[in-house]
Amino acid sequence: MIWANIEDLMKAKRLISEYGYDVSDLQCYVTPSDAANIVSYIVQKGAQFPNWAQTAGQNGSIGTIAGINIIESNSVTASYALVVVPKICGTWKELYPLSTTSVEEPYKGIKLRTVELGVTQLTDPKAVCLITTTQKP
Repeated sequence: MIWANIEDLMKAKRLISEYGYDVSDLQCYVTPSDAANIVSYIVQKGAQFPNWAQTAGQNGSIGTIAGINIIESNSVTASYALVVVPKICGTWKELYPLSTTSVEEPYKGIKLRTVELGVTQLTDPKAVCLITTTQKP
């Protein structure tokens, strides 16, 4: 059994579209273990997903299922998947701006250090759908 049924993705897509959001560019964030299950499922189904290899591995992207871009993320809690409308669902609130500094180490090189601090604020909760219990036995 796949980490979550394709039906779960389609239901998430339907729920988001019912609130009037454009669902042509949805993203689904999954845990690394769920990502492994998805890739295993796709390998087993092979011919049903002919363009899978062309999109796999781009910016953490695993591929596209049912028009939803699947992305592996360590920020997702185990047994959950998050389907969102990117750039609509939330806003980045900056607490400390992007800053860089360099530390020169003689005869060794230069270290560059970069920091930015902030939080994501949910602005459109209807543009987000949480899928639970993705790691069913």
